[in-house]
Parts: sequence; C-alpha cells; structure tokens
Amino acid sequence: LKGRVIDLLAEQLAVNKCDFIFACGPEPMLERVSNLAMEQKIEGEISLEGHMACGVGACLGCAHMVKRGDEYRYAKVCSEGPVFKIGEVLFTSQDDER
Repeated sequence: LKGRVIDLLAEQLAVNKCDFIFACGPEPMLERVSNLAMEQKIEGEISLEGHMACGVGACLGCAHMVKRGDEYRYAKVCSEGPVFKIGEVLFTSQDDER
C-alpha cells in the first residue's frame, strides 16, 4: 500500500465491509477519517493528541470543542479523552457549524 491514509481508507471501504474504525494521528487526518466514517455511517473512535500540561484537567490547556447530543462544550483531552467517538470532536474547520 502506498499513499495517504485517507485515500487508502476510502479505497478499502469501497471494497470491504467495515463496522468500526479506530484512528490516531494528526488532526487534519482525523478530521478526514471522521468525515468519511460519518458519510458512510460507520461508527468509530479517534484518539486526539493534545498538549497536556497538568494531565488532570486543571489547566484546560488540552481543551477541545466537542458536540454531545445538542450540546457544544469543551472537553479536556487529558481527563475526558484522549479517545472520543467519531462525530463528537469538532475540528477547527468546522467552527461555522456552531
């Protein structure tokens, strides 16, 4: 296999059934994986990489916008993550959705 992860994933999903996706990596890739999974109605989880200064949620340095149900809020990657359901995490390019 050769190429970008998202292109390879799209190719594989076109020919293979997938029930669940696990992904970790840089945010632009996670955003594209999440979008692809949601388009194809595949559940999954992504693991965010974040700056975790304190590691216990006190400093809020790792906060990331998420949507749970109809509620938008900041989740602490260090204490509420780093793993989130696909579709929960709002990426920078999705700021207009709020």
